[in-house]
Amino acid sequence: MALSLSIVEDAIEALLTGGQSYSRAGFTFTRASLNSLIKLRDKMKAESARSSTTGGSFITDFSGGSGSTESDEWGD
Repeated sequence: MALSLSIVEDAIEALLTGGQSYSRAGFTFTRASLNSLIKLRDKMKAESARSSTTGGSFITDFSGGSGSTESDEWGD
């Protein structure tokens, strides 16, 4: 399953409200990945906004293979 904006936003919320980790749809996020998640969310929102203003569509797979976010999979 591809990593969706919904999953990223839920993970950010869970980590900001005191959770040490969050898992959903085969992805596991930890407090250590919070900054990367925020950057990824902002990038996903910007891509979505660009797509809706140009009338295009896109599919993005941010899964990085394993789904683990212990390392920086998004190239930050």
